[in-house]
Amino acid sequence: MAQEKALSYNQQQVDVLHLLVVLIGQNDSVVPVVFRKMEINIEELSIWLTGEIEKLPKAPGGIIGQIFVSQMLVEVLDQAEKEMRIIKDEFISTEHLLLAILAVGNTAGKELERRGVS
Repeated sequence: MAQEKALSYNQQQVDVLHLLVVLIGQNDSVVPVVFRKMEINIEELSIWLTGEIEKLPKAPGGIIGQIFVSQMLVEVLDQAEKEMRIIKDEFISTEHLLLAILAVGNTAGKELERRGVS
């Protein structure tokens, strides 16, 4: 789904920002439920994420060929796997991804911390 989000912006690289906007958009997921309990304004966060995504480079002339994963997203996915092992789960879930976004120190994680997510 993050890949689809990148494609919808004509971007050839999937980033942590794409992942987070997808995570907060899944109403039946743990992430928006936790954010609502923390009184995080999901709509404002989504607007901020959209603005940041729009700043990312676009593929000139449309996307032809492969979609790539940003180095920061690779680090988040690696950290999510570590979070999964720490909690002794069998699969990476949205909770692991959120914890990883916060742990890795990327733009999205810093914005979440600024908004009170810890």
